[in-house]
Amino acid sequence: MLILIISFLSLSGVEVSATTNFLTYQNPIQGIKMQYPSDWRVSQNGLRDFSDIIGFYAPYGNLSDLFPARLIVSVKHYLENMTLDEYSSFVNNSLKQPNVQVIKSSPSTLAGNPAHEVVLVASPGVVPFKIATILVWTLKDNNVYTISFNSDQGKFLTYVPTVQKMINTFELTNSTGIK
Repeated sequence: MLILIISFLSLSGVEVSATTNFLTYQNPIQGIKMQYPSDWRVSQNGLRDFSDIIGFYAPYGNLSDLFPARLIVSVKHYLENMTLDEYSSFVNNSLKQPNVQVIKSSPSTLAGNPAHEVVLVASPGVVPFKIATILVWTLKDNNVYTISFNSDQGKFLTYVPTVQKMINTFELTNSTGIK
């Protein structure tokens, strides 16, 4: 499975099926905009912490869907200046845990800015499945913009084209600030 994930993620120009309709989410206060599938739920409730701005949740397929696929956009403002390399090093070091396997960690782009992307598989606690994750982040004006996608590892590859389109449509617009 891991070889399949690695080979799939290394493909360039992955296209999303034209049958999926996308809508646009825009948050002028946070200065973000992106497209998402029309059949995904959008929620600002129940997010993990204050830096999470919006969550997009894939529809449940059947009763075996114990962990719904989700994409979360977060923004963290830091008082101190930092570089993308410093922040990337911090995140990569925090992922060095026995239950986390980093599949890919490499430079990327997000909203036209230099970014970093990590793909990992984790075994969280006592759940009977593994969670596959894509993390992409960029820095602008002391703000760290992060997109985090999580799904059951068994269904991960089915979501990658859709998630990649969502990530590719992410934009930083003029914000009024999150300080």
